[in-house]
Amino acid sequence: EKAAGEVKVCPALHRVLGTALKIANLINHGSSEGARGFPVSSFPAFATFKVGSVSSLFFLCSKLCTPGFLDGLEADLTHVFRAARASTSAFREEVAQLAAARADAHAHVASERDPRAKAHAEALLFSLNGEQAQLSRVSEAAQAAVREAQLFLCERADPPLPSEEFFGHIVQLVSHLRRVTESAEFEQHQEQQEQERRERQRQKALWLPSAGGDPAMEPRDSDTEADAAAAFEAARAA
Repeated sequence: EKAAGEVKVCPALHRVLGTALKIANLINHGSSEGARGFPVSSFPAFATFKVGSVSSLFFLCSKLCTPGFLDGLEADLTHVFRAARASTSAFREEVAQLAAARADAHAHVASERDPRAKAHAEALLFSLNGEQAQLSRVSEAAQAAVREAQLFLCERADPPLPSEEFFGHIVQLVSHLRRVTESAEFEQHQEQQEQERRERQRQKALWLPSAGGDPAMEPRDSDTEADAAAAFEAARAA
C-alpha cells in the first residue's frame, strides 16, 4: 500500500511521465497534443526510440535531470523499489500454507478426544483463523491500492499487472534515466548548457535598462527551451 501511495503523490515521477507524454506526442503527432496518458510500461519503448541522431530519452533527461533530481526521485520511491523485489507467487504460497495449517487444525479439533489436547487445538485454530482474516484484509487492501495506482498511471491491463511487475516498470524507468545522466555524453551536454546559461546571464546584464539596453531585447531562459524543442522537431522531420 505504501508503494502504491508513493506512485500517486510523487511529483518528480509525474513530471517525468508528463514530459515523456509531450515528447511522444511531438514525435507521433507533431505537437504536444494527442495522447492523454502515458503508461509507465511503455517507457522502455520510448527510451529506445531515436529521431535522427536525437534520443527521446536523452532529450527527456536534458529537460528534467538537473543535479539532485534523480536522487530526489529515488528517495520519494523508497517503498516502490522494495515492492519491485517482492514476489506474488511467494505470497500466494504463504497463503496456501496458512490455509493448509488451518485445515489441519480444524481436522484435529474435530477428531481429538482428549479435552486438554482439544483445547490446545481449538486455541491454535482460533489464532490461525485470526491470521487468515487479517491476511485477507491486508491482501485485499493492497490489491485495491495497487490497482488504483495502475489506473492513475494509465495502466489499464485486465487483469491488472502483478504488483512486482508494475513497480518494476517504475524502477526500470529510474534506471534508464540514471544510465543516461551518468554517461559522458550527458555530462558534456550539461556543461554546454551551463556555459549557455552563463552567457545568457552575461547578455542579460548587458541589456539592463540602467545600462541603456532595451528590455524587449533581453534574452530569456524560455528562449533556450524553445530552441531545444525546435531542434528536436527538426530532427523529427529530417
